[in-house]
Amino acid sequence: MTVHQKLEIYYVHSSYVRRTYSQLLARDVDALKVLSVSGLTLEQISIADGMIDIKFYARFIKEAKRLLFCPWLGLEFGQEGDSASHGAVGHAAAACENLREALTVIAQYGHLRADAFIFRYVENEMEGKLIISERIHLGDASQFFFESIFATLVRGFQSVIATNLNKIVVDMPFSEKMWSDVYRQFSPCQVRFGYDNLAFHFPIEMLTQVCITSDTEVLNMSLYECERKNQSLSGRKQSFALRVADLLKRVDLTTDRMPDLSHVASHLCVSSRTLMRKLKEEGTSFKELLDANHKQLACWYLRNTDESVEVIAMRLGYQDPTNFSRTFRRWYTDTPSEYRRRNQS
Repeated sequence: MTVHQKLEIYYVHSSYVRRTYSQLLARDVDALKVLSVSGLTLEQISIADGMIDIKFYARFIKEAKRLLFCPWLGLEFGQEGDSASHGAVGHAAAACENLREALTVIAQYGHLRADAFIFRYVENEMEGKLIISERIHLGDASQFFFESIFATLVRGFQSVIATNLNKIVVDMPFSEKMWSDVYRQFSPCQVRFGYDNLAFHFPIEMLTQVCITSDTEVLNMSLYECERKNQSLSGRKQSFALRVADLLKRVDLTTDRMPDLSHVASHLCVSSRTLMRKLKEEGTSFKELLDANHKQLACWYLRNTDESVEVIAMRLGYQDPTNFSRTFRRWYTDTPSEYRRRNQS
């Protein structure tokens, strides 16, 4: 009897992948090829509020570092962008009244942007400490991710409190390198190496420092959005339907065909029969989820590419373009060509 173990999937927000992609383009790297090598496609990372399996992103980073010969690539990546680059979490942290409140928000909701990491905030009579650790080991990409988080947070602290950053001590979760002075030149914080986790130490007197970007109205709206996303992520972890929907967008990235039931079941480490039963219990089916995915991808291709309707039909697994057109008219009143004329940018 085959024993299937639960496979936990962790995500990173698609905006980070897009930003890395843009950085590669700016450096004259064939970013599309790097995507392909890692098992990603431009369609997948272009989903506005999408979540990308972090293992695919880790492959993307590994290939990018190989081509760029930049061992501190994560540092350069993380220092770009402002609080708006980090969605509701970034807005909420920047809008807090003081540093302690901002650190608490980061600890509570940081996982919404990259749930492969655990964010914790602890405090004693001497200091407050923000600790970031891995849920899963990401191999060669770990350093990149920790560098990115480090640079992102330093930039955030520079924006919201501006002063006294030289009093912050940062533990880096990797050994000191020949080029470690790059970190010290980038950051006014006191940086040290060789620790188990990424950790920021703040003197107790800093915690009440007022955030110059505080805004109660923005804070309340952003916290509401953070909580909504938190509930959605919890559902994603628990619901087979949501996990399958995500995999239909991602599992086929390493193949030239749309994933079938057995492919998805194997990725989730369950049998096809168990997957069908779980989806039925949740009020849906693999066919319904596949149909919804076809619908989304069809619209994306029609809006964002010049590929013919016949080619798009083949991409989506339709042997006969006429069947694709008929199905598309069932989804909408337009034919694929009419939809393209109305919506292509």
